[in-house]
Amino acid sequence: MKNTTLALSASSDTRFAVCPDATAAHSATARRFTARRAATARRIVRLLAVALCAMLFAAPQGRAAETPFPIWPGQPVGETAPAKPEIARNRSIRQVWTPTLEFYPVPEDKNTGALVVVCPGGGYGGLASEHEGVEIAQWLNTLGVNAAILKYRVPTRPNTKRGVMPLKDIQRALGVVRSKAATWKIDPARIGVIGFSAGGHLCALASTAPERTYAPVDDADSHSFRPNFALLIYPAYIVERGKWDPAVQITAQTPPTFFAHAADDGYTYESSLQYFQAQRKHRTKSELHVFASGGHGFGLGPTTAASQWPACAAAWLKSGGWLGKK
Repeated sequence: MKNTTLALSASSDTRFAVCPDATAAHSATARRFTARRAATARRIVRLLAVALCAMLFAAPQGRAAETPFPIWPGQPVGETAPAKPEIARNRSIRQVWTPTLEFYPVPEDKNTGALVVVCPGGGYGGLASEHEGVEIAQWLNTLGVNAAILKYRVPTRPNTKRGVMPLKDIQRALGVVRSKAATWKIDPARIGVIGFSAGGHLCALASTAPERTYAPVDDADSHSFRPNFALLIYPAYIVERGKWDPAVQITAQTPPTFFAHAADDGYTYESSLQYFQAQRKHRTKSELHVFASGGHGFGLGPTTAASQWPACAAAWLKSGGWLGKK
């Protein structure tokens, strides 16, 4: 649909709606500009959007992030490849051999008790640690939601299928955060995940894995390895070249899920659409938004049609009861 945003909700009361794209309202005005003036206007909008985000994230919405800590007590389970030095460059991280969690707490008077594990994307070759990591944790804090950024193992190890090591890491991370419920003042029954691109695929694996993919190593593994809810933002690889990933096994136990995708995403919105449709069969309270534009990797997306997704996600989290006070 040209200049439209598709929004779908699946629950015991399934609703469908097609909403006008926010950019369409400005199209008539934009046509009156000369090409030069239109380009200038777009530059001004982008600058204002960046400034607004900077003001938002500079606001005292949460306490300072705590020092990242390793999630495994020793050698990460399943690791056999020789370690390489980690590389942090251009707002991304590569060559991760020591998975960590970085906790972003909410001030006690704003704390809802919910926590979301944040999984940046990067094609399982690296991690987009800033716009799909730190910025997302800060946004969650504005909602009263604690966040923990997972630095999972990348790249995919030789002779290992994509996502195998990261799945062990996210399952371990979910147990670790629940083991810290009392210290971090979080509710172990309101632990979610949010993932972008490859991180969205990883969250889908974590949401649907029928069992733990490693033998328990300590008391942290006595806690559940599954999320209570999930947010998949332009997830990749669930549907690839028209084929469904058999590692993603949706059942009635798959948690409620929020999806945001752009129609012009080169990785195809079918990953979100088909996952959503599979959940509808189980009447899961999930919600799908396919925006007219945004491409892939837009993060919080302040200059695209997809910039609406954070507000939609916040409303979905509230309606699902995940933001209720502990």
